[in-house]
Amino acid sequence: MLVLACLLIAAVPLFYQLTDPAIFIWDEAIYANNALEMALDGDPIVLKNNGAPSLYNTKPPLVIWLQALSIQLLGPGELAIRLPSALAALLTVLLLLLFAHRTLGDLRVGIVATLVLVTTAGYVRNHVARSGDLDAVLIFWIVAYSLLAFHYLLKDPPRYRTYFNWMGLGLVAAFLSKSVAGWMPLLGLAGAALVAGRLGSILKKSHFYSVAFGVLGLAVGYYLWRESLGAGYWDKVFFSEFQRLTENIMPWHERPFGFYATNMWERQFFTPHVYLLLPALLLAAWRPGEWRTLSGMLLVFCLAYFLLISYPPVKLEWYAAPLYPFLALLIGMGWCRALDLGRQRLPGARAWRQVLFYLSLIGFFSLPYYQTLQRIRTTGAVDPLEREGQAIRHWRAVMPELKSYRVLMSTPHPEHLDQLNFYRKAVNHWEGGNLRHVGQHAELVLGDTVLCCQRKNLDSLRLRFRVEEWRELGDCKLWKLR
Repeated sequence: MLVLACLLIAAVPLFYQLTDPAIFIWDEAIYANNALEMALDGDPIVLKNNGAPSLYNTKPPLVIWLQALSIQLLGPGELAIRLPSALAALLTVLLLLLFAHRTLGDLRVGIVATLVLVTTAGYVRNHVARSGDLDAVLIFWIVAYSLLAFHYLLKDPPRYRTYFNWMGLGLVAAFLSKSVAGWMPLLGLAGAALVAGRLGSILKKSHFYSVAFGVLGLAVGYYLWRESLGAGYWDKVFFSEFQRLTENIMPWHERPFGFYATNMWERQFFTPHVYLLLPALLLAAWRPGEWRTLSGMLLVFCLAYFLLISYPPVKLEWYAAPLYPFLALLIGMGWCRALDLGRQRLPGARAWRQVLFYLSLIGFFSLPYYQTLQRIRTTGAVDPLEREGQAIRHWRAVMPELKSYRVLMSTPHPEHLDQLNFYRKAVNHWEGGNLRHVGQHAELVLGDTVLCCQRKNLDSLRLRFRVEEWRELGDCKLWKLR
């Protein structure tokens, strides 16, 4: 019952108003288009946009498969695109609870870790748990194989081949979610094995090498197969995923070394929890045995990952998101250790000690939980490149019979049309509509119904036509040309 209650508490910030924001421009929009076209043409490997192979997204297609399946079941919309991410985040919570119960023998650690994770602004946000990007699914697989590794390092079970096989499966799934980003925690796991004193014994096991070469072989095989289906794929992958480790391939995303630490404090991506980290580490290390060992492993693991993502010049906010479940676990350990030390001084029945635990959770997490829901409820400003898609979505809901009009949007870059194209194709292919994008007013004729949100085009239409203002949504006008 406690696990179910925790999952329900976690589900609220993960699923609450999940469909309210329109599809976000850039990454979510391109993934949504890839998934929509995969659902239409059934090609599971070559990702497409506007009917042609696209190299804007070079990642393997596991998340796109899940989104395409979701579109087939639910239809094209925000829920279908974001559902895999929200479910992956909920399953990540379940992994923390199971690890706390089965490995540490203390479900309370998982309960605290759950509350920390679902009140972490850097995790419960767009581009991670609440949008159709790749990161929430990636994080689920990273947490899965890493917690398996921690369990193995702590318990040294005799059936090590089974653990290695499952870890290998997790590594393959992480690769298929977001390419080599799924393997970035491996340096930290090696450090954790060193802390646990098991690195040498692992390196002596032949099955370790069988799994490692098997995982690597599958990844290389995928790259070769994908290159055979379209020349130029590997060059794009090498540029976007490997060169970024040492070269500044995106100067507009260049950030200082301390960028992620600054986000945790100043931008409140991990507040107030960040202030608990040092006390939690000290308290967890104070308890001898497995807790002390695990606290050391988590420290080395997180530091290795943090340094690895901080070294390249290109840094993006969500690259730090895989850290948060592990930091949440560490805080859970410290929290429970502090209560246990306090309970030793408090006489009374076990029931009263349980009450103390839950009162401490309510006292600390009520405000962060409320603030998380407020942050979700308060939508930010709409990007100018999202207005047309948002308007199509609005009129698709309030006027479902309106399926034929022109969308006037001028832009020098085709990538700016990704969000618009998702909604346009959703109406055309699923609802028999006839929405057509036009780039300039010269392509319009008398009698057209036109959606326009750009001020310069609105002014041009007034000069060229006599317009009948039919509908309005913010800066967007739906006009009939006379």
